[in-house]
Amino acid sequence: MIITNETAQLISDLEEVIGNTCYNGDSYNGWTKEYGAHFRYPVTYIGNDGARYKTKGRKTNINLNRIEQMRYKFGANQLYIGRGIRNLLEELEDRFDIDFEDLLTGGTMPMTITVKKEICEQDISWFKCSKKVMNYLNKHEYKTVGDVIKQQDKLPQTYWRELKILLGYEFFDVKFTNQ
Repeated sequence: MIITNETAQLISDLEEVIGNTCYNGDSYNGWTKEYGAHFRYPVTYIGNDGARYKTKGRKTNINLNRIEQMRYKFGANQLYIGRGIRNLLEELEDRFDIDFEDLLTGGTMPMTITVKKEICEQDISWFKCSKKVMNYLNKHEYKTVGDVIKQQDKLPQTYWRELKILLGYEFFDVKFTNQ
């Protein structure tokens, strides 16, 4: 994973989500007379000016080239939360074949659909689509659902979108795998 401004911002945003999940059951609130409090754990980071900052609020002036050096201090120990989040994102990319940089710049999440043989062999009348789309499929000799999925790149984009909605995958790129 290459750290760009978009991925650095994602790492920074995710750190804030994690940092806001701290809880101390022994703290006491004098106003409410209750024990226990949730709080934002302070994160240490390096700013654009090279100075080290520690904040419980929003990170400002963060050096995106040093995003991996964001850390939580626990006494003598340090948790490099920026590096940990980057490692997590890389693991998700590898495991699920996704590219966060692509997603952050307007891409779509890849998805491979395994279409059962029985569905692939269904006549195209299985699609309850508009007459316009059905006429196109018939005219171009699409016979089965499998034919349509395999040849999706030859379909007009608006027709394929309508058919993807009928298949239930309108928000994903669809690839064909016949099993």
